[in-house]
Amino acid sequence: MHNQFADSGLVIIAVNVDRDREKADKFLEKNPVNFMIGFDSEGTLAKSYDVKGMPSTYIIDRKGQLVTSHIGFRDKDKGELQTKIVEALNSK
Repeated sequence: MHNQFADSGLVIIAVNVDRDREKADKFLEKNPVNFMIGFDSEGTLAKSYDVKGMPSTYIIDRKGQLVTSHIGFRDKDKGELQTKIVEALNSK
C-alpha cells in the first residue's frame, strides 16, 4: 500500500516492539521495507494506543484524527483498508 499511495501523501510509520533489537534488524535484513520503522522495546507506544494484537494498523488523516484502527492483516482486509486510506488522504 505504501507504493500505491506514497505519491498521494501516505506516510507509513511502523513501530517494532521486539525486545531484542538485533533479532529485529536481522529480520529486516531479510525482509527490507521502504518506510520508516521506529523501535520501542519497552512497548510505550503500544501501551498508549492500547494495542490488542499484532500487527495493528492506525490510519490517521491529514488533520491528525484517527480514521480507523485494525488488528491483524489478511488479504481480504486490503479493500477496506485501501478505502480508509483514500478517505484519510482526501481529508482537508
